[in-house]
Amino acid sequence: MSLSDAVEISTDRRLREDSTPGRATLVESVPGLPKWPINAWPKDVRYKEIGMWSEQNFCGGLYGLSVALFTRALGWSTTELEVFLADVRKDLRNRQIHAYWAIYVVYGQRPEWA
Repeated sequence: MSLSDAVEISTDRRLREDSTPGRATLVESVPGLPKWPINAWPKDVRYKEIGMWSEQNFCGGLYGLSVALFTRALGWSTTELEVFLADVRKDLRNRQIHAYWAIYVVYGQRPEWA
């Protein structure tokens, strides 16, 4: 059981739903699950840049994503959380860890009548 399950917050709702809001208004909509690197470890220039932006965005928003879950649900102090997040940021920036985010994307064409 994950922490988000314990507090009844779905972190993967889109992956479990067959219908996506707005998808009905698209013609020939195509769902996809591309991989984004968590930092700039890839050799490919495009993926290296995506990884750089991914690292910056996630490390910058990590506290905001974590504070409610850890302080309210687990009862951690903000000091305990900051110490923990420092280690998380260190791992996110570690280029020896070759990890990806699964990003859910839906694209398609707007119908002519829309």
